[in-house]
Parts: sequence; C-alpha cells; structure tokens
Amino acid sequence: MDQPLVPPSSRQRVVENVYSHPRFRADAAAVVLHLVSVASIMGTHPDFASTTQGTILCVMEAITIVAHLVYLARLAYFKETFTQWQTLKWLEYSISATLGIFAVAYVAGGEVDTNTILLLVAAGLAQQSQGYQLEDFMKTSTFQWTDANIVISFLLASVLQGFEFIVVHRIINDSPGKGGTEELVFWSYVLGYGFFGQSHSARAPASSSHAYRLYHGRRHLLQNPGRTRRSCIQHRKRL
Repeated sequence: MDQPLVPPSSRQRVVENVYSHPRFRADAAAVVLHLVSVASIMGTHPDFASTTQGTILCVMEAITIVAHLVYLARLAYFKETFTQWQTLKWLEYSISATLGIFAVAYVAGGEVDTNTILLLVAAGLAQQSQGYQLEDFMKTSTFQWTDANIVISFLLASVLQGFEFIVVHRIINDSPGKGGTEELVFWSYVLGYGFFGQSHSARAPASSSHAYRLYHGRRHLLQNPGRTRRSCIQHRKRL
C-alpha cells in the first residue's frame, strides 16, 4: 500500500506559497496599478470624472479593480487555481475592455451614434468570446496552434480588433477636441489592446504543459496530505 508522502504540517506551507504564485502577484499588481492610475488622473484633472469619457473610465476601473480583488480572494482564501474562474475572468474582460473602447472613442469630446455604439459593443463581446474559446482550447492536451479551428478563431478575433481600431480612430478624427494628446491616447490604446491579444497567442498551452501539471499536482498533494503519490499523478492527468 502507498504511504502518504507529506506530513499534515505541510498544509500550512500551501497557504504561504499561494502568495508567491505568479497569478496572485499579477492580480495584486493589477489592483495597485489601476488604483494608482485612477488616483493620478483624478489628482491632476479633478473635473475629469464629470466628462463622458471620465465617467466611462471610472466605471471600467472600478469593475477591473473589484474583479481582481475577487480573483485574489478566490486564490488566497478559497484555494482555487486560476483556471477555476475562467468564465468570470472573460466576463470581466468583455465588460471592462468594451468600456475601455468607449473611453478612448469619447476622449476628444466627439459624438458616437447609436449604430456605432451597438457595432463596437458587438465587436468587443465577440473578441472576448473568441479569447475565452482559445483559452478553453489551451486546457486540452491536444492543443496545437496549427489546428484549423484555432487559427480561424484567432484570426477572427484579430480582424474584429483591427476593425475596432479603425472605427475608434475615425470617431476621434471627427471630434472637435482632437489634438496631440488624444492621438497619443489612441495609439496607447492600440498598443495596449494589441499587446494583450499578441501575448495571448504567444502563451504556451498552460494546462497541457509539464510544468503546470507538476505544480498543481504537488499543490494538490500538499493540500491533501493523506493522499498518495498515485492519487497525485491521477490529479495531474485530469488537469
């Protein structure tokens, strides 16, 4: 019979090691950076929140900060792995990223007609749904970037992103307050959103990698000190 490999005292080390997890650090950094961003903007432009773009940006930042705090709580206190809130994460992206689009579109004080608003909302939601599907595909052991469905999904998201950039740039160009600052905001938005999509495509399939499986297999064993090496291996295979 297999014997337990880890004494009960190891359970405490799991709690401590949660705070060194890359995902925990990333979410903690996100909370700090978003708070600093809001504070710096409001500190230098006290009336910004009363503008259309300011209101949209504040709502977006509030949603983002609350969401990252929820992720931290689920990781630190409920001992969930970051793959367990995938749906919530992409729901947050679909709301905050879409709000970010309009914060940029209104930055020069222009007007956006109803049809354009609906079009941008649909494009934003469609992009995030493609991201959700891609990440879901990444959890399978058969994931390959050369798979036709993966390629089509990523290309569709890229086309929607490019379309969104063009529409937003036209809105800014037709706005009365367009200037160098507004142009800088637009290109920062292009680089930021574009980098997010590119980093997603460059990422290794997380749950199919040996390192990922090894980390969570060992974490499962530490959290369940009565389990054996065999059950640990079985848990890794299910990831």
